[in-house]
Amino acid sequence: KAMGLVTQVYTEHDLQKLTGSMAIGHNRYSTYGGSFFEHTQPATGKKNIVALAHNGNLPETKKLIDFLHKNGLHGETAGLSDSRLMHLALEYLLEKGLSLEDAIKEAFPLFTGAFSLLVMTKDKMAAVRDAYGIRPFSIGTLNGSGYIFSSETCAIDTIGGQNLREVLPGELVVVGKNGLKSYQLATPNQKLDIFEFVYFSRPDSMIMGKRVYEVRKNLGIE
Repeated sequence: KAMGLVTQVYTEHDLQKLTGSMAIGHNRYSTYGGSFFEHTQPATGKKNIVALAHNGNLPETKKLIDFLHKNGLHGETAGLSDSRLMHLALEYLLEKGLSLEDAIKEAFPLFTGAFSLLVMTKDKMAAVRDAYGIRPFSIGTLNGSGYIFSSETCAIDTIGGQNLREVLPGELVVVGKNGLKSYQLATPNQKLDIFEFVYFSRPDSMIMGKRVYEVRKNLGIE
């Protein structure tokens, strides 16, 4: 990972060196704490047990910081972005011996704000979305056997995948060796950011069953 444009950071040479059956990646602009290398994602730690990618913003992190301080992580929270604070909480719970599912279930109430998260350990991948579904999050399949999670359906289309469905607001979806499992952690209360339809999303993406281009066109007509 590095600062800069996607085409400058990710080269074909780098991608060819990657091995394994799972991958997690992210590109974003800073929404919390300024633009510094420390805030590049995915968030990882020295212990190398979990990686986290976060689309969204937590305007309130007090509950999260209080939890970390209560569990002896006083010196490790200073200057961290909201994404790194979430990563630190999950890393702590995984170190305690919790499964990825249980770690996310326990930490979920501490995350206050907008978050579509992708979390990866050595043998599982989990997608979780805040109860309001403020940021879009989709699930796709690849070659009938693999799963893809993406902020936009256009990314699934680009690599020849099939769009399956959206991660529901408040839902946790976990993929492991036994396939895909779903857990509803909070009652869905859909409040998608209207700017996804107006500006953020690519025109060929699907959100809430509607093509972004068609919604924009219809807004213009109205």
